Amino acid sequence: MRIDKAVNELIKETVIENGFELVDVEFKKETDGMYLRIYIYSREGISIDDCVKIHRLIDPMIDENIDIEGSYTLEVSSPGYDRKFKYKEDFERYMGETVEVRLYKSNEKGKLFTGKLKGYGEGNIDIEIDNETMHFIETDVASVKRKFVD
Repeated sequence: MRIDKAVNELIKETVIENGFELVDVEFKKETDGMYLRIYIYSREGISIDDCVKIHRLIDPMIDENIDIEGSYTLEVSSPGYDRKFKYKEDFERYMGETVEVRLYKSNEKGKLFTGKLKGYGEGNIDIEIDNETMHFIETDVASVKRKFVD
């Protein structure tokens, strides 16, 4: 099993029991070494203290239960406001909020759209722009992320 998936399964309940959602786990090589990144979420926001708390809880769990060759850096953080949606849960979490939809190729109305996320499922993404619902086929969509509006 891949390390990111194994870590996800191992720590998910601990993260939930401490009042957070486990948004994502990444294990990737970067120029200065390997990184194991844990992203947690709460509607109330994520503080540094929250990250430290989860880090202290999961670090020994990972060391004792998952064999990771070589050294790596464990990071726990918030996914960030404008992180690209990767999972069904991302769409569910931000339903009704303003999002930016970027297409791989322009359609008759353009390539970049901003509106309220109204629907997700069965291969479709729906957003509302100026009281009109636009439908996008998920395979045509390069990215969806939250958009800050004044």
